[in-house]
Amino acid sequence: MQAGGERAALERKLKDTATAIARLVGLLEDGGSTALVERLKEREVERDRMIARLEALPQQDQAVSLPSPAELAAAYRKQISRLGELLSAGADGTRIEANQLLKGIIRQVVLTPDGSGGLALDIQLA
Repeated sequence: MQAGGERAALERKLKDTATAIARLVGLLEDGGSTALVERLKEREVERDRMIARLEALPQQDQAVSLPSPAELAAAYRKQISRLGELLSAGADGTRIEANQLLKGIIRQVVLTPDGSGGLALDIQLA
């Protein structure tokens, strides 16, 4: 069961358990027996376990904030600018950093015969 479905089921069961506890408390107030006290204790333990399980589940309403298209474009421009700096520097250490940067920018490079004896290049960005 997915976390959202499990959460909903637990919340329904917790509500039912709270209702049962309220009924048992009402019966006890009207002069209930030791059996009712025991049943109330069982229901309270059950409730506490459900609350602990609910608290352990990931929160549903945590929204993921995605960058805007403008923010993505700015980040991409910054990476390309840094790549240009690294490649023009020419030192070994900068080439390693440039390679790592390229791996973050480019997901896949595909070469396909183009029918005229050459190759078509398709660069898929990450």
